Amino acid sequence: MINTLLQAAPGPDGTFIIQSILVIGMIVIAFLIFRAVMLWYWKVDRIVSNQEQQIATMSAILRKLEGWKDEDTNGDSSIMDK
Repeated sequence: MINTLLQAAPGPDGTFIIQSILVIGMIVIAFLIFRAVMLWYWKVDRIVSNQEQQIATMSAILRKLEGWKDEDTNGDSSIMDK
């Protein structure tokens, strides 16, 4: 099919355009299928969810530490009391 596409000259009947659209469509579909297989194989969705959990945990830790810092600067309590 690619050889036909390369050898075809633009004609008045529009077959070159149709062939070009079909080839581009097949390439896009093959890319999407290959991409889905690669994402599944390398477990990208799990990696992303783990990173989101890590970000949430680190944000919670940071909020706690900032709260302790505020309490410590006010003289209410020290970090060691927590």
